[in-house]
Amino acid sequence: MSRCRSAIGIIGVTVAVFVMAGAAVALASGSVSYEAGSRAKPPYLFLTVSRGTVTKVRWDIRERCDDGSDSFTPGIPKLSASIKRGHFSRTVHYTFGDSPLGLNTGVTTVKGTISGRDATVKLSDSEGIVSLGDCTGSHTFTATETARFH
Repeated sequence: MSRCRSAIGIIGVTVAVFVMAGAAVALASGSVSYEAGSRAKPPYLFLTVSRGTVTKVRWDIRERCDDGSDSFTPGIPKLSASIKRGHFSRTVHYTFGDSPLGLNTGVTTVKGTISGRDATVKLSDSEGIVSLGDCTGSHTFTATETARFH
Protein backbone atom coordinates (compact mmCIF):
# COMPACT_ATOMS: atom_id res chain seq x y z
CA MET A 1 0.00 0.00 0.00
CA SER A 2 2.84 2.42 0.74
CA ARG A 3 4.29 1.80 -2.76
CA CYS A 4 0.95 2.82 -4.23
CA ARG A 5 0.85 6.03 -2.15
CA SER A 6 4.41 6.98 -3.07
CA ALA A 7 3.70 6.29 -6.75
CA ILE A 8 0.63 8.55 -6.56
CA GLY A 9 2.73 11.23 -4.84
CA ILE A 10 5.42 11.05 -7.53
CA ILE A 11 2.80 11.28 -10.28
CA GLY A 12 1.16 14.26 -8.56
CA VAL A 13 4.47 16.12 -8.25
CA THR A 14 5.33 15.33 -11.88
CA VAL A 15 1.98 16.69 -13.10
CA ALA A 16 2.41 19.87 -11.01
CA VAL A 17 5.89 20.45 -12.46
CA PHE A 18 4.58 20.03 -16.02
CA VAL A 19 1.71 22.47 -15.38
CA MET A 20 4.08 25.13 -13.96
CA ALA A 21 6.55 24.59 -16.81
CA GLY A 22 3.72 24.94 -19.34
CA ALA A 23 2.65 28.27 -17.83
CA ALA A 24 6.26 29.53 -17.91
CA VAL A 25 6.66 28.49 -21.56
CA ALA A 26 3.37 30.20 -22.48
CA LEU A 27 4.53 33.44 -20.87
CA ALA A 28 7.93 33.19 -22.54
CA SER A 29 6.88 32.30 -26.08
CA GLY A 30 3.14 32.45 -26.85
CA SER A 31 0.39 34.95 -26.28
CA VAL A 32 -1.60 34.76 -23.04
CA SER A 33 -4.51 37.01 -22.05
CA TYR A 34 -5.80 37.94 -18.59
CA GLU A 35 -9.09 39.59 -17.67
CA ALA A 36 -10.83 41.13 -14.67
CA GLY A 37 -14.40 42.42 -14.86
CA SER A 38 -16.35 43.02 -18.05
CA ARG A 39 -16.93 45.88 -20.49
CA ALA A 40 -20.62 45.78 -19.64
CA LYS A 41 -19.92 46.75 -16.03
CA PRO A 42 -16.72 48.77 -15.41
CA PRO A 43 -14.17 48.76 -13.92
CA TYR A 44 -12.49 46.15 -16.12
CA LEU A 45 -9.03 45.20 -17.35
CA PHE A 46 -7.86 43.02 -20.25
CA LEU A 47 -4.13 42.31 -20.48
CA THR A 48 -2.09 40.54 -23.21
CA VAL A 49 1.30 38.95 -22.55
CA SER A 50 3.51 37.84 -25.42
CA ARG A 51 7.09 36.54 -25.26
CA GLY A 52 7.69 37.69 -21.69
CA THR A 53 6.30 41.20 -22.28
CA VAL A 54 2.96 42.78 -21.41
CA THR A 55 2.07 44.10 -24.87
CA LYS A 56 -1.47 45.51 -24.53
CA VAL A 57 -3.83 46.59 -21.80
CA ARG A 58 -7.45 47.65 -22.27
CA TRP A 59 -9.13 49.18 -19.22
CA ASP A 60 -11.89 51.33 -17.83
CA ILE A 61 -11.69 52.85 -14.34
CA ARG A 62 -13.56 55.54 -12.39
CA GLU A 63 -11.85 58.94 -12.38
CA ARG A 64 -12.67 62.01 -10.33
CA CYS A 65 -12.19 65.43 -11.98
CA ASP A 66 -11.40 68.85 -10.52
CA ASP A 67 -14.82 70.15 -11.60
CA GLY A 68 -16.47 67.58 -9.30
CA SER A 69 -17.57 65.22 -12.06
CA ASP A 70 -17.04 61.51 -11.65
CA SER A 71 -16.86 59.29 -14.71
CA PHE A 72 -15.41 56.10 -16.10
CA THR A 73 -12.44 56.60 -18.39
CA PRO A 74 -11.38 53.90 -20.87
CA GLY A 75 -7.89 53.45 -22.27
CA ILE A 76 -6.10 51.12 -24.66
CA PRO A 77 -2.36 51.79 -24.50
CA LYS A 78 0.24 49.58 -26.11
CA LEU A 79 2.36 48.85 -23.09
CA SER A 80 5.57 46.96 -23.94
CA ALA A 81 6.45 46.23 -20.28
CA SER A 82 9.02 43.47 -19.75
CA ILE A 83 8.20 40.83 -17.14
CA LYS A 84 11.10 40.16 -14.80
CA ARG A 85 10.71 37.50 -12.10
CA GLY A 86 6.93 37.80 -12.47
CA HIS A 87 6.82 41.60 -12.05
CA PHE A 88 6.20 44.36 -14.61
CA SER A 89 5.79 48.13 -14.53
CA ARG A 90 5.42 50.81 -17.17
CA THR A 91 4.30 54.44 -17.41
CA VAL A 92 2.82 55.73 -20.68
CA HIS A 93 2.41 59.44 -21.53
CA TYR A 94 -0.14 60.37 -24.19
CA THR A 95 -2.11 63.22 -25.76
CA PHE A 96 -5.69 63.19 -27.03
CA GLY A 97 -8.59 65.40 -28.16
CA ASP A 98 -6.87 68.43 -29.64
CA SER A 99 -9.35 71.28 -29.14
CA PRO A 100 -9.31 75.05 -29.77
CA LEU A 101 -8.55 75.47 -26.06
CA GLY A 102 -5.47 73.23 -26.16
CA LEU A 103 -4.23 69.67 -26.11
CA ASN A 104 -5.39 67.16 -23.49
CA THR A 105 -2.65 65.05 -21.90
CA GLY A 106 -2.54 61.91 -19.83
CA VAL A 107 -0.28 59.57 -17.90
CA THR A 108 -1.10 55.91 -17.24
CA THR A 109 0.96 53.70 -14.91
CA VAL A 110 0.44 49.95 -15.01
CA LYS A 111 2.30 47.69 -12.61
CA GLY A 112 1.70 44.20 -11.39
CA THR A 113 2.68 40.60 -10.94
CA ILE A 114 1.88 37.49 -12.93
CA SER A 115 1.95 34.05 -11.38
CA GLY A 116 0.69 31.17 -13.51
CA ARG A 117 -2.98 31.73 -14.40
CA ASP A 118 -3.38 34.81 -12.13
CA ALA A 119 -2.29 38.43 -12.38
CA THR A 120 -2.58 41.31 -9.92
CA VAL A 121 -2.48 44.68 -11.67
CA LYS A 122 -2.62 48.22 -10.28
CA LEU A 123 -3.61 50.79 -12.88
CA SER A 124 -3.40 54.54 -12.21
CA ASP A 125 -4.42 57.21 -14.69
CA SER A 126 -4.21 60.99 -14.62
CA GLU A 127 -5.53 63.24 -17.36
CA GLY A 128 -5.24 66.97 -17.86
CA ILE A 129 -8.43 67.85 -19.75
CA VAL A 130 -8.64 71.47 -20.84
CA SER A 131 -12.38 71.84 -20.20
CA LEU A 132 -12.59 69.76 -16.97
CA GLY A 133 -9.23 70.22 -15.25
CA ASP A 134 -7.31 67.26 -13.87
CA CYS A 135 -9.00 63.85 -13.64
CA THR A 136 -7.39 61.01 -11.68
CA GLY A 137 -8.22 57.48 -10.69
CA SER A 138 -6.69 54.13 -9.84
CA HIS A 139 -7.86 50.57 -9.36
CA THR A 140 -6.24 47.26 -8.40
CA PHE A 141 -7.42 44.28 -10.42
CA THR A 142 -7.15 40.55 -9.78
CA ALA A 143 -7.20 39.01 -13.26
CA THR A 144 -7.29 35.42 -14.45
CA GLU A 145 -6.09 33.84 -17.67
CA THR A 146 -8.63 33.84 -20.48
CA ALA A 147 -8.85 32.34 -23.96
CA ARG A 148 -8.38 35.61 -25.90
CA PHE A 149 -7.91 39.37 -25.74
CA HIS A 150 -11.26 41.21 -25.66
